[in-house]
Amino acid sequence: MPLVSDEVLDELMARADAEGTELLGPDGLLNHLTKAVSERALEEELTDHLGYDKHDPVGRGSGNSRNGTSPKVLSTETGAVDLDVPRDRNGDFEPKIVPKCLSPSGWLSNELSAGRCPCWGVARWRREHDRPESGVPISVSSTAKEGIVFVMIGIDPHKATHTAVAVDDDENVIDEFTLGSSNDQAERLCDWASGLGKREWAVESANGLGYLIARQLVACGETVFDVPPVLASRVRLMGSGKSQKNDPNDARSIAIAALRSDRLAVVEPDDHVTVLRLLVKRHRDMARLRNKHCSRLHALLLELEAGGIGAKISVSNASGLLDSISDTNEVTRYRILIAREVVDDIARLDATLKASKKRIAIAVTASGTSLTDIVGVGPIGAATIIGYTKDITRFPTRGHYATYNATAPIEVSSAGNTKHRLNLRGNRILNHAIHIAAVTLTALTEIPQGCSSNFLTLGRVEC
Repeated sequence: MPLVSDEVLDELMARADAEGTELLGPDGLLNHLTKAVSERALEEELTDHLGYDKHDPVGRGSGNSRNGTSPKVLSTETGAVDLDVPRDRNGDFEPKIVPKCLSPSGWLSNELSAGRCPCWGVARWRREHDRPESGVPISVSSTAKEGIVFVMIGIDPHKATHTAVAVDDDENVIDEFTLGSSNDQAERLCDWASGLGKREWAVESANGLGYLIARQLVACGETVFDVPPVLASRVRLMGSGKSQKNDPNDARSIAIAALRSDRLAVVEPDDHVTVLRLLVKRHRDMARLRNKHCSRLHALLLELEAGGIGAKISVSNASGLLDSISDTNEVTRYRILIAREVVDDIARLDATLKASKKRIAIAVTASGTSLTDIVGVGPIGAATIIGYTKDITRFPTRGHYATYNATAPIEVSSAGNTKHRLNLRGNRILNHAIHIAAVTLTALTEIPQGCSSNFLTLGRVEC
């Protein structure tokens, strides 16, 4: 039985005769048929790629959708055919009947029938030559040995959901999984990954938004890497495909970044260093809040007394000044009332800071550190340095640590003229603690003229 019935052919021929359409030629009946059949097949291919029909509500929130068409001119034996090739929003739809890299010449008789593509695009060249699609240089060797399939799982964490994508050593996506945040999220991820073989995990910002899920995976006995968001973003933008911004592509980029980098930090279980960092952060937040209250009190006192308080604000001298001011009118009375409330807030914060200092001193002593033996380093400074340095062995040299804490200057040399400038990068909290220690050491230590004090060598004076 013929694929096209006689009735359909009669209808087509009659319509062509009525409209004066030739059988052959650029605007002939055969070219119209080629265009209609090809575009219908392309739409079916895109539907199969997306997993849902056009205008189907199922596609809402799926992460990919139709995105119009692109024009393509193909040459056939009967003339040129203008096709409208459909696209998807993520840009990863590759038609089979009319490949993206298909040559326009000799289409029906040569390219389509032979099933080959004579011109080479970047993505196809990488696939044919087993090159990574991300474009990231491979800095670590392949870990798939002796039949063991190695899988890297990238996690894009969010407040409400987490998206995980598993890739093999060739950066091919094996599987992906999206789950809502819950108390059993780590167990659900491990159950999903149990059939993927030997695996490691990569979590974006494991000390930020991904803190909880990263530590939960570590508690389950998994190996987890901390991937900086900037590194994952660069991997996604460097790739020849899947560069669109969505959760699955982000998770894939995170996995590739961990797969190709050999300098990522391994997430460790929380220990005493975490306790010190938490205590220091709480102390710093309370100190900042006290400074804000003092600034507000200064402003109120300037409206009540000429010059306000010339000395450093304390609860006693602020209360004494407020007692000496007479409330001559309603506005003054309410200013005094608000000022006394601010003084009470400062007194409460003073008590909190005093208790915080005691907690930090006890925690620093329990750590067994010798940092407090350095002139200029007290319990607060020692806790800050330990808490934000974490494992000191992760820095190969003193220079790496100096770059991390921004005490190393930045070279800005050009044309043989060597210059350096102040480093405004790095960990600013750690840099501030070292700066305060160095300034205190300089003020308390008598240094001969022409010599300098080196804080990093425990206060040794160098000439």
